[in-house]
Amino acid sequence: MPTGLRCIVAMIVTLLFSGCVSVGSTPVRMLPVGSKVQVNQELSAVGGARISIQYGRVMPRRQITLVDPHCQFYLYRSQEEMRDPVVVKPGVFTVKRTFQRRDYAWAEGLQLAFFTASGDGDPTRHPTTIMELSSDEQPEVKDLRCAIWGTTYIEGYLTIEQMQATLGDLVKLIVVTDSG
Repeated sequence: MPTGLRCIVAMIVTLLFSGCVSVGSTPVRMLPVGSKVQVNQELSAVGGARISIQYGRVMPRRQITLVDPHCQFYLYRSQEEMRDPVVVKPGVFTVKRTFQRRDYAWAEGLQLAFFTASGDGDPTRHPTTIMELSSDEQPEVKDLRCAIWGTTYIEGYLTIEQMQATLGDLVKLIVVTDSG
């Protein structure tokens, strides 16, 4: 199948599935604006623009177990910097904004019947909580995203407790409360 046609088919499939997404009526807990993300030790990865964490340790992105909770720090980086190691130093980041969305992504190794010949993979739901971060010391750190790859059988976003368990001792989520 020509590349252009594959892209059109992928967009149509994504649009069809996006109309089927439902978010329950129960409110989902997210870190409130003003909460803190405390990095307790230096985190680094080989290159690119993100650092992946799962099971309380930094993992190469391609070794993430997609069906288990995982988090990623995203950084602003120039094209030239993409080859350099990615580093987030110990420090405290303030949560500027938090939101949730269901990303669609190509999952390597999962395939729909009409994509098997091309090997492009399967468009899969990815319930993601995105925490936009701010730090004067590390302005390149854009956000922290925590997610679990989903199917029609896995619904919902990670709770704050699940995110903290995923991050382990590397990162502490400090929730602000309205009382005070």
